[in-house]
Amino acid sequence: MQTHQRPTTDDTEIRIYERLPKSLFMSLLCLMFAVGGIFILRDDSAGIALKIIGGWLNLMFFGLGGLFVLGSTLFNRIKRIPSLIIRNDCVCIHIPLKNKYDIILFKDVNSFSLIKPSMTKLISVNYKSAEMIKEFDRSSHIEQLLMTFNYRTINTLKSIPAENLTLSAKKICAILNSKLAR
Repeated sequence: MQTHQRPTTDDTEIRIYERLPKSLFMSLLCLMFAVGGIFILRDDSAGIALKIIGGWLNLMFFGLGGLFVLGSTLFNRIKRIPSLIIRNDCVCIHIPLKNKYDIILFKDVNSFSLIKPSMTKLISVNYKSAEMIKEFDRSSHIEQLLMTFNYRTINTLKSIPAENLTLSAKKICAILNSKLAR
């Protein structure tokens, strides 16, 4: 008699999600700044420059940013979309704007390291020399511009955002380097 088992994700796949409270707090903070923009727009004593810069730009930037963060957080939570998936052969990074995963193969990477430019935590992807050129060549023009900017500022083509995740950046980096060692 044959039995069918459901596929499981045992220890071959680690799913790491966004932290909901921090994302909701960031969107609430953005929306509070947008409300400040509304008050500036309604103030009759404010000059035209203040209304444009402090009102409209504030409202558009923080209002739309807060709504985007709130919408993407709720969408990812409802659909159970992880921010990172670590497998035995690769790490998959969720790109919210494309709703796709960027896949980084471990065979193309020398190491992962924790970096902290300004106030955000990132995990630097240190590619092998030949693979770095291939990765750059197969990217779109806009991705190449971003990679060039990354390389000039943090000395890496790609990095993994690790600030707002359910697992600490240090632990994620250790897991990724242990997968490389295998």
